[in-house]
Amino acid sequence: MRANIVDDIIIPSVTSFREEATILHEKITLFVAAPSIESLDEAQLQWKKTATAYGYVYAFNIGTVKDNFMHLKLYNWPTYTNAIENRINGNTELNEETIAKISTPSKGISSIEYLLFNSPNNDIIQNFATEKRKQYFLSSQRNYKPMLRNW
Repeated sequence: MRANIVDDIIIPSVTSFREEATILHEKITLFVAAPSIESLDEAQLQWKKTATAYGYVYAFNIGTVKDNFMHLKLYNWPTYTNAIENRINGNTELNEETIAKISTPSKGISSIEYLLFNSPNNDIIQNFATEKRKQYFLSSQRNYKPMLRNW
């Protein structure tokens, strides 16, 4: 019975989440490289697919995943929107190293959600004209990728 739960439910759910998160990474990279309504729509749709896939693995917060606080690192809510905007508008260099040091509600899937859905689409595209917003977005989404390998 236990092997069936692992083989039939847990492993396929985690595999699906990894796949959706990888596609999200690709869609975000495309959007940042060429912000448009189409590329934003694709990134938003993929975020929804990734969040849905995450919902299926959330119940498996056990063992090493729990010990390493993976759920909090990947998708900690509520999102600290003021912290995100302060970092984007501040003088700190934004890269994977600086993003790794900030609180979890300011990075990962919840920060990606905020950056993709915080305003009407035309405003989001206009906001992505700033290099620091692009850096934050790319660094934030890169921050969770190594965790996927450890799941």
